[in-house]
Amino acid sequence: MSVQQYALGSEDAEIGRLRTQADNLAGPTELLLQRGGIQPGMRVLDLGAAPGDVTFQVAGMVGPEGYVVGLERDPAQIAAAERRCAAMGAPNVEFRQGDACTFATDEPFDAIVCRLLLLHLPRAAEVVAHHLDNLRPGGVFVAVDYDSATARTLPEVALYSQVVDWLNAGFRYAKA
Repeated sequence: MSVQQYALGSEDAEIGRLRTQADNLAGPTELLLQRGGIQPGMRVLDLGAAPGDVTFQVAGMVGPEGYVVGLERDPAQIAAAERRCAAMGAPNVEFRQGDACTFATDEPFDAIVCRLLLLHLPRAAEVVAHHLDNLRPGGVFVAVDYDSATARTLPEVALYSQVVDWLNAGFRYAKA
């Protein structure tokens, strides 16, 4: 159950695009994480951390008594995240290299979060089920994601439907 290569790559331009995307999604992400139960003092695992935007956002939410581990399999993304962490001086953040599909820990987390990860995984439900073992009893799993297969307009707009079909075909191709 291994994650395939990230379809959009990990070059500097892609890391920059992810940072811009994170800026645009910061407000809704914080609201969803709060409503999902992220609280001060929690120990949290961020799956698919990329350059660390959600990891740092969660670190601010859990405060200095909390701790966040950003899990990422791509060494280039981890390097970018660690540079940011050093510049920010975030003592309650750690990045680890690992596969979101198989990562296991002896010390369970109070919460596991991810943003825009599950849509890239061919067996997302299996990954979520796997991580139940990484949660403390009563822990929460908060996924900020979407299912583009359900996107539509009412009444139907042909161009929009065609674009959604192309996007879904692209994601299917990337998962193949």
